[in-house]
Amino acid sequence: MRASTMTLLVVLLPGCSSAPPTDRACTLELSGNVAESSGLGRDCATLKPSGGGYTLEIDGSSHELQALALRFDLGATPAPGAYSPATIAGWSASALRSGDATCILSAGAKSVPQGYFTLDLESVEARAGSVAHGSLDLVMNVHAPPATDCGAGDTEHVTLRF
Repeated sequence: MRASTMTLLVVLLPGCSSAPPTDRACTLELSGNVAESSGLGRDCATLKPSGGGYTLEIDGSSHELQALALRFDLGATPAPGAYSPATIAGWSASALRSGDATCILSAGAKSVPQGYFTLDLESVEARAGSVAHGSLDLVMNVHAPPATDCGAGDTEHVTLRF
């Protein structure tokens, strides 16, 4: 009987890892009444304690939006995965159009109309101040006062990678 030996060669490449990144530049894309691609800095999505659980908070501004504030109630044990309004009861999104603060963008569980989102969390830890990584596709509603031109459409599409 002949014995065979198998050799396993493991190559570690610098900078390659299966672990989630420790920091990532946040990117924002808008389409609808405005078109924009821009950065929101690093680590824009953080967890904050809230009512016995955790809220994912994303804040920032861009050339076209000011005071962007997104909140998603992830509950007591946040975990990676896919989320939507069907799985997160408490969520809100708001922003003002730069240059015309009377143009308000909003969405959320208590907004009318509600809007919609898909949130894909790649990594998240149940720890205050921890940084989450993933992506968000969000439809926000445009609220324009009378005699204000906020664009032809009623919605703004927001895509975030964080």
